[in-house]
Amino acid sequence: TIADGNTWNHEHIATLGRCLTSPEKEAHRIVRHLADFVLIWTGGGGDDLAKSPHMARIGNSVFNDICPGDPTCSNFGFYGGGTPTPMM
Repeated sequence: TIADGNTWNHEHIATLGRCLTSPEKEAHRIVRHLADFVLIWTGGGGDDLAKSPHMARIGNSVFNDICPGDPTCSNFGFYGGGTPTPMM
Protein backbone atom coordinates (compact mmCIF):
# COMPACT_ATOMS: atom_id res chain seq x y z
CA THR A 1 0.00 0.00 0.00
CA ILE A 2 1.04 3.61 -0.33
CA ALA A 3 0.55 4.62 3.29
CA ASP A 4 -1.25 1.93 5.30
CA GLY A 5 -0.37 2.93 8.86
CA ASN A 6 2.68 4.90 7.66
CA THR A 7 2.47 8.39 9.13
CA TRP A 8 6.16 9.21 9.65
CA ASN A 9 6.49 11.28 6.46
CA HIS A 10 3.99 14.17 6.42
CA GLU A 11 4.74 15.17 2.81
CA HIS A 12 4.09 11.59 1.66
CA ILE A 13 0.72 11.56 3.42
CA ALA A 14 -0.05 15.02 1.99
CA THR A 15 0.68 13.70 -1.51
CA LEU A 16 -1.74 10.85 -0.88
CA GLY A 17 -4.31 13.41 0.35
CA ARG A 18 -3.82 15.39 -2.84
CA CYS A 19 -4.36 12.24 -4.94
CA LEU A 20 -7.55 11.31 -3.10
CA THR A 21 -9.12 14.77 -3.20
CA SER A 22 -8.10 16.07 -6.64
CA PRO A 23 -10.23 15.91 -9.76
CA GLU A 24 -9.89 12.51 -11.42
CA LYS A 25 -7.52 13.49 -14.25
CA GLU A 26 -5.18 15.42 -11.96
CA ALA A 27 -5.23 12.60 -9.40
CA HIS A 28 -4.39 10.05 -12.09
CA ARG A 29 -1.48 12.17 -13.29
CA ILE A 30 0.05 11.93 -9.78
CA VAL A 31 -0.98 8.47 -8.60
CA ARG A 32 0.17 6.63 -11.73
CA HIS A 33 3.72 7.13 -10.45
CA LEU A 34 2.86 5.72 -7.01
CA ALA A 35 0.73 2.64 -7.63
CA ASP A 36 -0.53 0.23 -10.27
CA PHE A 37 -4.04 0.02 -8.75
CA VAL A 38 -6.13 2.27 -6.50
CA LEU A 39 -8.96 0.96 -4.35
CA ILE A 40 -11.42 3.45 -2.88
CA TRP A 41 -13.78 2.01 -0.27
CA THR A 42 -17.25 3.61 -0.18
CA GLY A 43 -20.59 2.70 1.27
CA GLY A 44 -20.42 3.25 5.01
CA GLY A 45 -19.85 5.84 7.72
CA GLY A 46 -16.14 5.06 8.05
CA ASP A 47 -15.43 4.72 4.34
CA ASP A 48 -12.79 6.63 2.36
CA LEU A 49 -15.36 9.17 1.21
CA ALA A 50 -16.09 10.09 4.83
CA LYS A 51 -12.35 10.57 5.40
CA SER A 52 -11.87 12.81 2.35
CA PRO A 53 -12.34 16.14 4.21
CA HIS A 54 -9.53 15.12 6.58
CA MET A 55 -7.35 14.04 3.65
CA ALA A 56 -8.00 17.44 2.02
CA ARG A 57 -6.80 19.21 5.19
CA ILE A 58 -3.64 17.09 5.34
CA GLY A 59 -2.94 17.63 1.65
CA ASN A 60 -3.64 21.36 1.95
CA SER A 61 -1.06 21.67 4.74
CA VAL A 62 1.64 21.03 2.10
CA PHE A 63 -0.14 21.81 -1.19
CA ASN A 64 -2.16 24.92 -0.33
CA ASP A 65 -3.96 24.95 -3.68
CA ILE A 66 -6.29 22.10 -2.63
CA CYS A 67 -8.43 24.50 -0.59
CA PRO A 68 -7.28 27.98 -1.71
CA GLY A 69 -7.66 30.60 1.01
CA ASP A 70 -9.15 28.00 3.41
CA PRO A 71 -6.35 26.38 5.48
CA THR A 72 -8.75 24.08 7.32
CA CYS A 73 -10.67 23.12 4.14
CA SER A 74 -13.93 24.00 5.87
CA ASN A 75 -15.74 24.12 2.51
CA PHE A 76 -14.61 20.62 1.53
CA GLY A 77 -17.06 18.09 2.94
CA PHE A 78 -20.72 17.27 3.22
CA TYR A 79 -23.87 19.13 4.13
CA GLY A 80 -26.02 17.81 6.99
CA GLY A 81 -28.00 15.41 4.81
CA GLY A 82 -24.88 13.82 3.32
CA THR A 83 -24.89 15.86 0.12
CA PRO A 84 -21.35 16.85 -0.90
CA THR A 85 -20.38 20.50 -0.99
CA PRO A 86 -19.51 22.00 -4.41
CA MET A 87 -15.80 21.78 -3.53
CA MET A 88 -16.10 17.99 -3.22
